[in-house]
Amino acid sequence: MTSSICRENPDLFRQACRNKRANVDVDHVLELDSRLRQVKTELQDIATQKNQAWQEHRQAARRPEPKQVIAQMSQFKQREAQLAA
Repeated sequence: MTSSICRENPDLFRQACRNKRANVDVDHVLELDSRLRQVKTELQDIATQKNQAWQEHRQAARRPEPKQVIAQMSQFKQREAQLAA
């Protein structure tokens, strides 16, 4: 079963596990799935922000504030590393 089926029908998933005599903590699986979806969303947001920052960086190369954009990119990379850990 996929995680979406488990999310949509946790009781059905629990029953299927009992029928197969599988010892599965469905609530924990749902918690992990929720966290995974949150992290994926945050990583996608970071990727979008990075793309915007790079576009700003290219434009900022002609202006005096490129250090600010570079510092922002560094923060994005640090947060990505934290999420990947």
